[in-house]
Amino acid sequence: MADLKLPEINECRFAGRVVRDAELKYLPNNTAVLKFSIAVDRRYKKGTEYIKEAVFPSIVVWGKHAEYIAPSINRGVAVLVDRARMEQRKWKDKQGVDQHATEYHAEKVHVLEW
Repeated sequence: MADLKLPEINECRFAGRVVRDAELKYLPNNTAVLKFSIAVDRRYKKGTEYIKEAVFPSIVVWGKHAEYIAPSINRGVAVLVDRARMEQRKWKDKQGVDQHATEYHAEKVHVLEW
């Protein structure tokens, strides 16, 4: 087992609806950063009943693509988040408590409505 070489794959794809309007900001070096969350539904059967749950991944888009899609990323809009890599941020809050967040940095976001 020690010789097993795992492929380095960190790629996700989501389809869902934007939870709230996206927030476009610029870093000091003038790089655009767009942040928003989407609701991704999961449906499964439990006994004879179908259950619907949602998860809410945080999406980050960088650069020119962020600027291009920002006006379209509004609450309720259906999107396809493509080629996103999962990243975790860690920090200490004002009380010194360790915090963490999982974000998905997307190369492409396709608006599924016009």
